[in-house]
Amino acid sequence: MKPYLRRNMLVLAVGIGFLLLVAWFGAFVSNVESQKAPTAPVQSKQVGAYTITLQVDPNPPVTTHPATLAFQIVHTGKQQLVTNAHLFVSGDMEEMNMQTTQAEAQRQSNGVYTMRLQFSMSGTWLLRVHLEVPGSPAQDTSFEVTVQ
Repeated sequence: MKPYLRRNMLVLAVGIGFLLLVAWFGAFVSNVESQKAPTAPVQSKQVGAYTITLQVDPNPPVTTHPATLAFQIVHTGKQQLVTNAHLFVSGDMEEMNMQTTQAEAQRQSNGVYTMRLQFSMSGTWLLRVHLEVPGSPAQDTSFEVTVQ
C-alpha cells in the first residue's frame, strides 16, 4: 500500500473515532441532565404563624399538560386549617429567565387551595407563594419543583 494512502486511511479512522467519542459524550451528558432530582411528593414551609404544604400532581410535572398544585394552610400555633386565605402563586425558571403569570389558588375544601399551572419548559422552577390572611401580615415563601 502506498504511504499517502496509509496516512489518509489513518486520518479517516481517527476522525471517525473522534466523532463517535463526541456522540457518546453528548448522549452521556443529556442522560445525566435528564436525571435531575425529582420533586418531593410533599413539601412544607413555615411562614410566620402558618405552615403551607404543597403537593404536585402529576409528580414530577410535565410540560405536555398543566400540573395541579394543592396547598394546605395550617395556623401552626392553633393547629387549625385556614379557610379564609388568599394564596397567589407564580412560577419562575431563573436560569432561562422564564415566568408564569401570577394566579390565585382557589379554595376547595377546609384549608386546601388548588390551581393548575402549565410549565413551558423542563427543569427547575421556583414557585413563589404570597399568602394573605385577614388580620395577619402578608407572608411570602417559595417551593422548588422539577419539571420533566
